[in-house]
Amino acid sequence: MGNNSPICIHWFRRDLRLDDNAALYHALKSGFSVLPIFIFDTEILDDLKNENSTLTLDRRVVFIHQQLQKLKNELNVIYCVGETLEEREAGKTVEKITVNGAIPGPTLRFLEGDEAIIHVTNSMSEETSVHWHGLLLPGGMDGVPGFNEFAGIQPGETFSYRFKIR
Repeated sequence: MGNNSPICIHWFRRDLRLDDNAALYHALKSGFSVLPIFIFDTEILDDLKNENSTLTLDRRVVFIHQQLQKLKNELNVIYCVGETLEEREAGKTVEKITVNGAIPGPTLRFLEGDEAIIHVTNSMSEETSVHWHGLLLPGGMDGVPGFNEFAGIQPGETFSYRFKIR
């Protein structure tokens, strides 16, 4: 999102569902990158403070925070690998594989202890995968076809990489 491309902002308000959420559906169908947001209104939060504390302890806020953490885990990353883009390199036209239609692909940011959930859809006509360098991973999440029974991502299929950042 740092390349001045247009984005679509989806504001989660009262409806924190991913399934059957019309506004989210239309945001995703827009063709733009979607930035999901939720805003805690400080005027509302101030009214919910415990009389004996400056901390917000209201169970409704705790519930909303828990739901937002679940959403974060489910929304982490959805990628489409395999669209091609032609670029000029050293005077030649070169066809490159893109991630979400761009080169380079987006930067992933996680904190140690986060659970990364990365859904990768293969839109190519051949098997593909994503190999993660520099991460400590369970074998099946390494992304190397034929290693630890990982068969690769078949054309038209989606594979969900799921691992703890450590």
